[in-house]
Amino acid sequence: MALWCLFLLSGFCLAVWLNPDSRGFGTHQQLGLPACSFQTSFGLPCPSCGMTTSFSHFVRGQWIRSTQSSVTAFVLALVCVLQILWCGVSVWKNQCWRTQHPDLLALGMLGFLYAVGAAEWLVRFLRS
Repeated sequence: MALWCLFLLSGFCLAVWLNPDSRGFGTHQQLGLPACSFQTSFGLPCPSCGMTTSFSHFVRGQWIRSTQSSVTAFVLALVCVLQILWCGVSVWKNQCWRTQHPDLLALGMLGFLYAVGAAEWLVRFLRS
């Protein structure tokens, strides 16, 4: 759990280091990654477009801009904050805090995030 907590914290540290792209997507290109090939090929945003930008806004407290870039990433960032807190308490107590089935909890969170992401992408697809 301590390693997972550090992994999540490192993602937030990376988001602090990046400057959010003013277009609402494309922040990942600061890492040397190419532009979204899905968007380039089809002219439509991919389901993960805007996630890095959203995280970069999130860590700056720019939560409205974060949701404008990606509602899914904003919700994921909230889930990650909660996971960091939960992992910290669990490590401190030396047991899983308030749940005996963290695998089921994680599965439920993944299903919820998938549903949010699918709904957001459908809305973006219908708008374009």
